[in-house]
Amino acid sequence: MKKIDKKIIIAIDGGPGVGKSSVSDIIARDLGIVHIDTGAMFRGLSYYFIKNNIELTEENVIDNLPKINVVLKYDNNVTSVILNGEDITPYIRKEEVSKAASFVSKIKEVRKKLLDLQREMAKNQSVILDGQDIGTVVFPDADFKFFFTADIEKRAKKRTEDLIKKGENVTYESVKKALEQRELENKTRKEAPIKKADDAIEFDTTKYEKEQTAKIILDMILERIDKA
Repeated sequence: MKKIDKKIIIAIDGGPGVGKSSVSDIIARDLGIVHIDTGAMFRGLSYYFIKNNIELTEENVIDNLPKINVVLKYDNNVTSVILNGEDITPYIRKEEVSKAASFVSKIKEVRKKLLDLQREMAKNQSVILDGQDIGTVVFPDADFKFFFTADIEKRAKKRTEDLIKKGENVTYESVKKALEQRELENKTRKEAPIKKADDAIEFDTTKYEKEQTAKIILDMILERIDKA
């Protein structure tokens, strides 16, 4: 573990499946800081509607927001997603949850609710956050900003393998199509569309394993940390 003596905020943005979360986990562990997986928060909120068989409409989402409490528990380098007191971490990576999260993320009231929670979690501690608007909206003054990209074929293959391991009946073609659709929706949504911050470092993760990517990014951070 590399000890840091100052409070810092690291932002990693990018589209679905580019490795943001897994790389952030490694960096958080190596620096001894907290990883805030904002995508997991959207997924956790979305799972509420799936679990309770509530139709996903904008009106239903807004009406139910006061009943939903999503928090991240970070313990022993592992992030758990807690929905109204229940650990739902094993369920949030399902494809139906991904689709639901893409829908709710377009809603202004949802983004406001989670943005406030994210800022509160980062108020008094060093954190690394991954998402789609961290460097542009949530923490535009983050000390370090990165924007990940990756080849769609590699992302689809990895995502397909992960889902099949979890017992889901999916094909490479269906997963690739879903990823492309989610990315289009994320880029064109009205509320906080995904885009690279002007001062973010762009990094293509296609040719690297997550450990390699994490080392490269971590080296960049440590090289510049005295200037942050």
